Amino acid sequence: MNMTFSFDPTDATESERPPLIPEGEYEIKIRGVVAKTSKKKPDGKGGNPMLEVTITVYTDAGERTVWDYIVNPHSLFKLKAVCKACGLPFDGELDEDLLVGKVLRAVITIREGTDGYSDKNEVAKYLAPTTSSDTVTATGAGKGKADKPAPITDEAVPF
Repeated sequence: MNMTFSFDPTDATESERPPLIPEGEYEIKIRGVVAKTSKKKPDGKGGNPMLEVTITVYTDAGERTVWDYIVNPHSLFKLKAVCKACGLPFDGELDEDLLVGKVLRAVITIREGTDGYSDKNEVAKYLAPTTSSDTVTATGAGKGKADKPAPITDEAVPF
């Protein structure tokens, strides 16, 4: 059964994709994890088991989606960091569903595009979540900081 894709041509813009997230440390939420196999390259490399991780990054400008690819064995250091940050064992087996919905922090960087592809954001490092309701944002220098919440006063309590 064929479906028709309907759209309003006047909604089209000439703009490109949204700007990249500035490099820094951010609060993130893991939205999905799918076990896949990496693409095989012409040189015969690749074809390894991997996890495709869909992440929501919380920025000052709103929420953005970044995808991370944890390839076995090349980037198991990322899986080890994710497991540690989420309180899960790093023991050789992982039910990827246990990662979905976890809130933690990550260092987001910009990877220079190659082979005609544009620059893109990537996860350089996963970190443990903040222990309070601190909001993690990026600074212009590529380092993150946690903004401390205002102290709670009697006026702020609604009862």
